[in-house]
Amino acid sequence: LNCPRLSGKYEGEWLGNKRHGYGCTAFPDGTKEEGKYKQNVLVSASLMDAFIQRGLV
Repeated sequence: LNCPRLSGKYEGEWLGNKRHGYGCTAFPDGTKEEGKYKQNVLVSASLMDAFIQRGLV
């Protein structure tokens, strides 16, 4: 399985070996996810970051 979205580097808060709290994941393709994670899932991110990643700004 070759999925670059699974190989990102996470920096942030952890709880029980899971991303939990504020953090940022940087991926090999240069994109990033930054915001609040809950049990390894990004649950809220900056709206501006989402627009930039989609090329809308």
